[in-house]
Amino acid sequence: MDTINETINETTPTTAQPPAAQPSAAQPSAAQPPAAQPPAAQSSAAQPPAAQSIPEEAPEPPAAEARAVRWARPPLDVFEGDAGLLVLVDLPGVPRAALSLELERSQLTLSGIRADGTGLRRTLTLSEDLDRSGIEAELKDGVLRLTLPRRTELRRRTITVR
Repeated sequence: MDTINETINETTPTTAQPPAAQPSAAQPSAAQPPAAQPPAAQSSAAQPPAAQSIPEEAPEPPAAEARAVRWARPPLDVFEGDAGLLVLVDLPGVPRAALSLELERSQLTLSGIRADGTGLRRTLTLSEDLDRSGIEAELKDGVLRLTLPRRTELRRRTITVR
């Protein structure tokens, strides 16, 4: 389906530390001093372990959220019809006040934080045939219902033959 593409945001625990018993290539070993490490290993070893696991293309949450929130991707269902799309996103435990929807160009990002501090975030890339000014959102019983209408001039219509 070309109408909506998903930008993948990896689930990245920002507060977790890697197990101490498993050395990685990015951490200097006890046998070699830091000066003997290749330059790439030295630079990544200086970073906190959580920063080493974040893909470069992933958007960074605000600094205050990065320390306190563990992000996960909520499941969603997309239904396509003549009038547009219906997207249902499961956001259990996210209150309306902690839910954010942001539209920047063709990127629709939804994020919410549960009472336990777990964050849910998903970014969708919208196609040009959707009317961004007509997007509607409703949160009910832990399910976010997004209505993404097609631009009027692109909707299917019946032409009467005279």
